[in-house]
Amino acid sequence: MFASGAYGAVEVRLDARRQQFKAELAQLHLANADRGAFSLDRIGKGGWSVGSLSEIEHALKEWREPLSDRGIGLLRRTLGDEFLYFLVNQSAEPIDGWVDLRHSPYGLFPKAMVFLDPRTGAIGRAASRITEERTEFYLQLKPGESIFLHTLAFHESTSPLWHYVQPSGASLPLTGEWRVTAVRGGPELPPAFASRAFASWTTRGGEWERFAGTARYETDFTLPADSEADDWLLDLGDVRETARVFVNGRESDLLWSLPIQTKIGPLLQPGKNTLALEITNLAANRIRDLDRRKVDWKNFYEINFVNIFYQPFTAADWPLQPSGLLGPIVLTPLRAFDPANE
Repeated sequence: MFASGAYGAVEVRLDARRQQFKAELAQLHLANADRGAFSLDRIGKGGWSVGSLSEIEHALKEWREPLSDRGIGLLRRTLGDEFLYFLVNQSAEPIDGWVDLRHSPYGLFPKAMVFLDPRTGAIGRAASRITEERTEFYLQLKPGESIFLHTLAFHESTSPLWHYVQPSGASLPLTGEWRVTAVRGGPELPPAFASRAFASWTTRGGEWERFAGTARYETDFTLPADSEADDWLLDLGDVRETARVFVNGRESDLLWSLPIQTKIGPLLQPGKNTLALEITNLAANRIRDLDRRKVDWKNFYEINFVNIFYQPFTAADWPLQPSGLLGPIVLTPLRAFDPANE
């Protein structure tokens, strides 16, 4: 009896909502009657369109960004007559060249575009140009790299030109001896060592197998006195997992996402230089060791540790995770350029 009454109430509400939907849909058609067969409008942060299926499909193609064809993932938000884009290179190849940008739905071409690096906070004006139908801008993104792009509809940007660079000579591999010292972490600090080969610090066995924390890698290298470069790109290769960079005693950068690269030119000097990297690994190897030694560490209030099969969790059988600096490490001279003048 109760179930029957409940279903009856649901049917009444459904009929009422259908009537409400038809009434509101009719208002949308009337509101757009003077805009042609197809129209696009906004409600708050969302939007709606009225038209046939073929018209809507055509409109969606017009709204689709050509950037997607280059392997660039994007999010786009409308800011009045301007756009804010978040761009990510999701391909395996670097992007270095002019790319198309869809112009405003109101027929406005951007007066300028501005880049914002979400990792470093660097800001600069993007090199841009207007073709017959679209706006193009020059984009440099390594695989995994991301950037914000803000289009300015009615005014120019006061920011300096974005720091566009390209290799200007042969790379310099850093193949000298590295001094490695554990600086913080546990369960104990492993003994220091020196090596010319790049490998996971777990290959040294002993305390290094179960160590979770930070180790400092330090080396000296010589920069040729006749080297001419506007900047130098430091590529750390494979790092497990994060790297804090110090050049000649000054902190330069913290690298925690792809690509594991940073520009260090202003901190270098002709002749001898010292590069130090503080590498922090994951806690997986330490957790593995705790469970292998049957240490009771899962003491958390009202939390039951289980695996994906809801069985008691254990990391005792985990494989050792690579840790530290796996390299290779190279320095590449860079030349600054203005794409508009190339």
